[in-house]
Amino acid sequence: MDPGSPKGFPPTEKILLCKRGIEPRIGKWGLPQGFMELGETSREGAAREAFEESGASITPGVLLSVYNLPGQVQLLYVATIAGGTMDDATGEHVPPALTTDGTESLDAGYFTYEEIERKIGRAHV
Repeated sequence: MDPGSPKGFPPTEKILLCKRGIEPRIGKWGLPQGFMELGETSREGAAREAFEESGASITPGVLLSVYNLPGQVQLLYVATIAGGTMDDATGEHVPPALTTDGTESLDAGYFTYEEIERKIGRAHV
């Protein structure tokens, strides 16, 4: 994934990233991801995986991208995160705290596009 601001998305928006705790790419930052379970929709699977890997309750919205890779298809959604608070001083939304179990994800955080480039480098699907 190129973390540059997608057309139409403000560069101040933050992206939920998880630091992988399992192979492939252990220790690398990327979007929450995983496999669907039988009987769930792709949006249900995206919400479940985001929660399992970061503790974030999300509502998947617009389908942003589809990657058709050997042996799998990956769907990326723009999502909203439930909860959080409003910072009275700035008027900005402060997203809720994240939690990981230390197995699938070693860490999780919210990052701006600029932070992804400066601190993490390129995010990977």
